[in-house]
Amino acid sequence: MAAYRNARLRTALAGAKKVNFKPLSLFVASSIALAVAIAAIGGCALVEMRQDALGRAQEGAANLSLILERDIARNLEIYALSLHSVIDGVKDPEILRLPPAIRQLVLFDRSTTATDMGSLLVTDEQGHLVLDSRSTPPRPVNLADRDYFKVHRDSSTAGLYISQPFQPRLSDGGQSIGLSRRLSHADGSFAGIVVGTLRIHYFRRLFAGTKLGPGGTITLLRDDGIVLMRRPEGPRTIGQSIAGSPSFAPLTQASQGSYVGIAALDGTERLYDFRHVVDR
Repeated sequence: MAAYRNARLRTALAGAKKVNFKPLSLFVASSIALAVAIAAIGGCALVEMRQDALGRAQEGAANLSLILERDIARNLEIYALSLHSVIDGVKDPEILRLPPAIRQLVLFDRSTTATDMGSLLVTDEQGHLVLDSRSTPPRPVNLADRDYFKVHRDSSTAGLYISQPFQPRLSDGGQSIGLSRRLSHADGSFAGIVVGTLRIHYFRRLFAGTKLGPGGTITLLRDDGIVLMRRPEGPRTIGQSIAGSPSFAPLTQASQGSYVGIAALDGTERLYDFRHVVDR
């Protein structure tokens, strides 16, 4: 009987020891679970805050790109209409027979005298000027080496072409771009071009009026990746190509959108919002 009672007693004591360890185990497990829960809640809050901040940044960038796109498109449309007016005029023999002073008034409207607008020029098939909005008779300049001449000479389907930045030969107004269209003879062969120049300073003034946050940038590109303007502007930014950069590829896949990428010009990761300026 004593042996049996001792066995029962040892069993009871052993059971008591196990019961003493359970509260400590539960406390540790509860602490870990609480810490995990707090970390999860904090993580969810941080993710939500980041998404909210990203959404606000994306909305602001989208609004800014929309405003700039509409301003640029409107001004390009005005200049493009002036090109069409000149093209229609040079096709009319009656207009070409007018006295030079009157012909200038008919062919070239007041838009060519606006701030940052350069000259409206008409060339023959060799690139020599035959009409010049700034001079009668035309200034003795040949444009056959310009990209905006070559593209129309080599193709009848180029449409409205926006050139690479260049330094004008006819003025000292700073770097410019050319907006050009093809002239064709009655048989469809190349007859020359009509080109209007627009000073890069127009885009510089336009971008200067925007407010950017720390590290923010605005960049205007051609479809082939040539930089026409950037804010902030580097010493050799204008005319540089970023076509080989991974950050350029998304721009070619849609007419508008947003993405996160590494900037080609300074290597900074940014949220990008982009729009293509439509040829209206």
